[in-house]
Amino acid sequence: MTIKADLQLKLTHFAQKGRWNNTLVKIISAHLFWILIISGIVRSVYYSVLLNTTAVDTPSYITFHANILKGETDGRRTPVYPYFIKLIELFGHQNLINHVVTAQIVISFLSIIIFYKVARALFKKQAVIFAASLLYGVMLPVINFDKIIPTESLSVTCCLIFIYMVVSYLQKPGNIKAWMLTLYVFTAIMLRPSFIYLLPLVIAFWVLRLTIFKKDWKMCLSGLAASVVVILLISGYSHLNKKNVGFNGISQVISAAIKSNLNLQQKSAGQRVSGINIMAKYEPERVHSFIINCIKKPTGSLHTIYWR
Repeated sequence: MTIKADLQLKLTHFAQKGRWNNTLVKIISAHLFWILIISGIVRSVYYSVLLNTTAVDTPSYITFHANILKGETDGRRTPVYPYFIKLIELFGHQNLINHVVTAQIVISFLSIIIFYKVARALFKKQAVIFAASLLYGVMLPVINFDKIIPTESLSVTCCLIFIYMVVSYLQKPGNIKAWMLTLYVFTAIMLRPSFIYLLPLVIAFWVLRLTIFKKDWKMCLSGLAASVVVILLISGYSHLNKKNVGFNGISQVISAAIKSNLNLQQKSAGQRVSGINIMAKYEPERVHSFIINCIKKPTGSLHTIYWR
């Protein structure tokens, strides 16, 4: 008898002793259990050598005071991540950075389960599902994001949730799922404005399905109706920004970075200061578009509409 067969026999015998025994055997026999164990060990080791890292824009997330329920906005920051930080702050203001990092680590670890579910829906071979999920679980760039205070860590999980919702809808379409999938895009945009690209993608998704799968027209129309709601919400948020900070858009990121550098320079009394490296922080295409917009609208150019 092989070692594997002998172990399986012992586990089967142990499982027959009671309901809890059977449940325990099912857990330790599951691929996901071992993926989480291995990923947890690797992540723990890597976290131990990483320092909690703040960025130049971290303070603007922590000091965020706008109350969206009162119609208040901050032109530099959309509200989801600052509110996430404020939620963590309820458990203690001291060592806030450590608490936020811990929360991000937990959320990132749980996202392995979401990735596993997506992999199971996309692949048939257990070996491929196991390998793909484990690769995500121990991927160092993903782990590294967890100890950085800007939105990167939550953004990775946000993308996974979006993919999972799409896969879930494709497996079993429904009106509620169509609405939830589309409205989730607004949440993603309020977390990180660059997720604005998801809106045309999801609209194209519903139009394509409406064209190909005519029998699902009600669900597709639900998705398109939800898309209209998202557009209205974004327009409403942009209007609030215009009202509050004179900026008709979602987030004025490059403008804020330039202003920050100018303020540092003014306070330095002519001495050299290290501000935000615009060309290193933002992609060349974004800087180019910003410059073109400033040329086209020279008046108040630092308030030019630009989505992060």
